[in-house]
Amino acid sequence: MSYYPDLPGCISSGDSEQEAAANAQDAKHAWFEAALESKINIKEPSYHELNDYSGQFKLRLPKELHRQLAEQSQAEGISMNQYCVYLLSQNNAIERVLERA
Repeated sequence: MSYYPDLPGCISSGDSEQEAAANAQDAKHAWFEAALESKINIKEPSYHELNDYSGQFKLRLPKELHRQLAEQSQAEGISMNQYCVYLLSQNNAIERVLERA
C-alpha cells in the first residue's frame, strides 16, 4: 500500500512493487485534479530528512510494564529494544490501516 502523508486520503496499492508505484502515481495525479476542481487549498509538501532524527528517545515505564516487556522479549529470544521496536511498528501499521478505512 502506498500513501502520501501530505495528501489526505490519497492511497493506492498493487499486486507487485511496480504496479503499486504506478498506481501511486495515478492516485497522486487524481488527487491533485480533484483538489484543483474542488478549489481545495494545496499545502506545500513537508520534508523531513532522516538526519533530523537520531533514532533514540528516552521512555520511562511503570516497573510492572518494564518487567512484562523484559520477560516477553526474553521469551522471544530478542533484546527488549528489538521487541519494543517490533511492538511500536505493529501498532503504527495498524493505526495507518484504520486511518484509511
